[in-house]
This record gives sequence, structure tokens and C-alpha cells, in this order.
Amino acid sequence: MDSNICRTPHVVRKYGPYYGFALDLLLYVAKHSHDPNYRKNLGEFHQNKSIQFFANDFYNEFGHSKSHLLHKPTPAAIQRIFGDARDDVADHGKTVLEAALYAMGARNLSFKYGYDIADQNRGVARRTDFLQLFTSIEVKRGRNTLSQIQFSIAREWIWNNHLRPQAINLDRYCAIRTPGTENEPRGRNWPVGRMLYLRLIYTWGSANAEKHNLAQVSETFQALAIVAGVDLRSNYKHMANDLRQWCQRVCELGELPFTVEITPTARGPVLLQSGIKRSQSPYSVTLLRKAYQGSLKLQA
Repeated sequence: MDSNICRTPHVVRKYGPYYGFALDLLLYVAKHSHDPNYRKNLGEFHQNKSIQFFANDFYNEFGHSKSHLLHKPTPAAIQRIFGDARDDVADHGKTVLEAALYAMGARNLSFKYGYDIADQNRGVARRTDFLQLFTSIEVKRGRNTLSQIQFSIAREWIWNNHLRPQAINLDRYCAIRTPGTENEPRGRNWPVGRMLYLRLIYTWGSANAEKHNLAQVSETFQALAIVAGVDLRSNYKHMANDLRQWCQRVCELGELPFTVEITPTARGPVLLQSGIKRSQSPYSVTLLRKAYQGSLKLQA
């Protein structure tokens, strides 16, 4: 998976209310567009790549309700996704799935800290602030339902998936389901948990890429809060309690080789005050290697 997405998975919120589906779709596309012999075929990455979407495989693997994705979007969702483009609703707003795909095709993702595009040696060739991941999405309908979906994927993103990737264990990612449904055969996807999973393994993986088998790795409290969408709360203690609980569940469901410890710093007030700098966080976050993992690395 493109490490830019793992570093800032919350960028998918720009796609609108169905961002959880959008995030899973990116993982699906990354899997089905991956070429294990890519080093021999680098020339092919200089053009957009097209893949076909198999709906039933996606529903079953990622924990989405088929009936929900084929249901009509709510009026509020239609407004957020289509805005003033009301003429597009008739063709692209029949179902939640089509509305989400419309958002992914129509909107660029903007990266606050830049989107790094790899060179052939996995370094950074150039940086951009905006990227359109899907250059086209073609939806074909049968008499009663969707019959086929075809994606054309931006070459920069496919290139990064191969040359600047973060290894993802897809089974463990898909095991992160909404609390209370994780043991059901088709438990529902949990977008916040899955975004935290991507961010945590990115932090762990990038640190261990430079120094292998680290016993602990530091993470930023504010970064986790932004990923989880709780950064605008006025009470740090409540933020920390929720993040601590969610990260613990993510580590267990995702079988991560570390635990997450969130502890108060010496500074400490739990209420946000005007003028406090983000760097002066009252909590520190540490990823601690599980003892039984020894020197094992996170497996892809």
C-alpha cells in the first residue's frame, strides 16, 4: 500500500460520508493492481492502469453489507457529495456505492505535508500537494443491479504502491471490525480502527526500517487524534482515554507486534487553552514491542 496513505489515512475523509468504504476500496485496488515482478516491468507504470471491481469479493472480504452499499444514499449524503452538481445525481447517485465512487473520481486528495512520489531507488523524486487517484470510473448497470465497475488508476499511485510501499497484512486489516461485531462471520468494517491500524504500522515500520528490532517507537499524540477525528475536542483526557481504548483494540484485532502506551507528560492540563502549541501535548505515545515477538518483523 502507498505509504503516503498509511501516513495520513484520514485524507479519505475528503471523499465524504462514505470514507470508510473509500479507504477499503484503496486497499482492494492496491491488492488487485500489485505486480510481484514489478522490477522487470517498471516501464508499464508510466501509464494509468485499469482493473475490474468484483463486488461480491469486496463485500465478503472487507466486511461491508451489500444491501447497505446498494441502498439509496441519504439526502444529507447526496448534498455533501454532489453539492451544486445536482444534474449528476440521476446518473451517479442511485446507490451508496455509486455515490462513493463518484466522490472518489471527482475529487482530488490534498496532502497537508505533501505527497511523495518515489524514484526508482525508492527515494523521493518529487512532491505534490494534490493527487487524483482514480482518473476514471466506469459503472455498467444490469436490469436490477450493478453489473461491472472498471477503474483507471493514476500511474503515480500505482508506482508508489510498488516503490514506496508500506507492507499490509490484509487479513489482519480486515479483521478490524466494529466493536461488538468482530467475531461475527461478516462483522462490519470499523473505519477509525482501520485508519489507526495503517498509521500505527506506518510509524512502526518507518522507524524499524532505519534501526531494526527497536524495543519502542515514539508516536505523536496529536497525529493519532487527527487520524481518529477527535483532535477538535476540548478535553485532552477524554481524547486520551478513547485513543488508548481504540489502539488497544486495534493491536489485538490486527495482531500487531507491539502495544500502544499513552501516558501523561509532566506539563499536564487536560483542558485545551488558547495559545497552547500543538507540540506541547500533555500526553506522550509509545509503541512497545511485545516480549514474545522477539526479533520478528511485522509480516506483509
